[in-house]
Amino acid sequence: MIGRPRLAGGALVIALVAMVLTSCGAGSGDAPASSSAAPGSSTAAFAAAADGLCVATAALPDRAATKRAFVNDAHDAIHALAADPQVTRAAAARILEAMDQIERDFDASAEARELSTDLAALTAATSAALVELGIEVPLCGT
Repeated sequence: MIGRPRLAGGALVIALVAMVLTSCGAGSGDAPASSSAAPGSSTAAFAAAADGLCVATAALPDRAATKRAFVNDAHDAIHALAADPQVTRAAAARILEAMDQIERDFDASAEARELSTDLAALTAATSAALVELGIEVPLCGT
């Protein structure tokens, strides 16, 4: 039986991000779109997302505490960061790909070492997007 071709995990995320950003009227390329939001209105929420990633990482190797911190303190704010029109498409895609990997790690009961590596990748992608927005967030533990 011949079916439709299926996209692998990361490619699917990239395709969905591109589709959403295109339908939202974002500009072309990596240039951020203009925003009508008040400057700094999301700064505290985005900084809290970075803090939530620090809490999740610090909770390792306790996977339940790590997942709880990720879901309660970081997840929604990181999605909002990726959707912010001032964040470039490339940065948003990196965030969403890294989040997808973290969620797969939790679903697959990944080892703490793998989860730590993937949380570091998400933290780096989140930090890069925050830099694009001009938001400075201290490194974890500082």
